[in-house]
Amino acid sequence: MSDFMNSEFVQESLDNIERLQGEVFNDAFNYSQFNDDEKREHLEKMAELIEAQKMMYVRMSLSDDPEAIERRKHIEEFVKLMGFGNGVDVRSVFSEMHQYLQQAKKDLDT
Repeated sequence: MSDFMNSEFVQESLDNIERLQGEVFNDAFNYSQFNDDEKREHLEKMAELIEAQKMMYVRMSLSDDPEAIERRKHIEEFVKLMGFGNGVDVRSVFSEMHQYLQQAKKDLDT
């Protein structure tokens, strides 16, 4: 494993991302049965996950570590596979997700 990936800070961040992904995924199946407070909590958890992923992507983008570069490229390829097209800035995808969650929270309040 590379110096970047061996960093305690990076490992803690990746563990947090993995934990949040598991929680969001498990809760997603029950979302329609949640009351409004539970839905808000789920949306907050999703926002926390997106922010953690965004920060990790930025760290990987700033690193010259080969493994970080490779992981960043995998994320960019995944974004293309998800239909965002070539040349789309991954950070703009994170921003769009954040805006979607903000709107979903507003919708709960109306």
